[in-house]
Amino acid sequence: MKKFLVLTSIIASLVLQSCDKIDAPYGQAGGDSNPVPTDSIVQKVLLEDLTGFHCTNCPDGHRKAKQLHDTYGDRLIILGVHCSFFSTPGVWGNPLYTYDFRTQAGTEIYNALTPNAPLPKGMVNRVPYPSLIPIEVGNWASAVAIEMAKSPRAGITFDTISYNAPTRAISGSVTVEFVTTITEELSICFFTVEDSIIKPQLDDGIDIVQYNHMHVLRGSLNSTWGQSIGTNNAAGSKKTITFSGNYNPTDAIPENSFVYAILINKATKEVVNVEEAHMIN
Repeated sequence: MKKFLVLTSIIASLVLQSCDKIDAPYGQAGGDSNPVPTDSIVQKVLLEDLTGFHCTNCPDGHRKAKQLHDTYGDRLIILGVHCSFFSTPGVWGNPLYTYDFRTQAGTEIYNALTPNAPLPKGMVNRVPYPSLIPIEVGNWASAVAIEMAKSPRAGITFDTISYNAPTRAISGSVTVEFVTTITEELSICFFTVEDSIIKPQLDDGIDIVQYNHMHVLRGSLNSTWGQSIGTNNAAGSKKTITFSGNYNPTDAIPENSFVYAILINKATKEVVNVEEAHMIN
C-alpha cells in the first residue's frame, strides 16, 4: 500500500510539472491573426482605398479592405480616399448624392499618383504591384502580404493628442524612431479620418441610402505631402514632431475620428510606416 501511494505521488508530480502555464483570459478564442507586439517596432501597412459614392463596384473594395483588416488587425491601416468624378456630388442629377466627401488632399493624391484611374483601385504603401500603381482590388491581398513581410525601417508612436471641442482644434506630437539609417529625405503627413458616416452609396446598381462609410479621409493638418524631417536619419535616432490644426468639415464627429501619421519618402511618396490614434481618447 505504501509503495502504491509513493508511486501515485510521483506520477501526480510529473503530470503537474509537464503542464504549460495558461495565463488569463482562460479559453479566450479569436483575436487578430497577426497580433502586434507592444514592445517592438513593427511594420504597419497603409491601404488607400480609392473610392466614390457613384462607383457601383467600389463597395467591393470596401468589403475587401474589411476582410484584410479582419486578417491583419491593427497592422493594416485603411484610408478611404474619395476621388475622381465618381465622388462629384450630383454628377448625374441624382438627388441622393449631394454630400461632398472630397478633400484637397484626396484630390491631390489621386491626381499625382493615379491620374484618371478607373475605380475601384487601391494603393498599398504606395508601392507598385506587380509593376503598376494603382492596384486592382483582386491584387490587394498579395500586395498587402508582401508589405507586411518587410522589416520596419522606422516606427511611429503617438505621444500626445488633444482635441478642443469649442474651437475644433487638434494638436499633439509623435516620435519617429529609426531602426535603420535612411539617407533619403523623409516627410511626415498628419491626416484626419472619420468612421461611420451614414450617406448614400451605389452598390451593384442599387442605391443604398443608409450606407456606412468607413475610414474616410477628412483632410490634412499639414498639407497633402506633409513636412520634411530631413535626410540621413541614423539608425537608433529619434525625432519628435508636433502637429496642430482644425478639424473640418464642421459636421465631422470627433468621437468617431482618428489622426493618421504617415511617414513617406518625400521624392517617391512611398510609405515608410504609418500609425493612427483616436482623436478623443
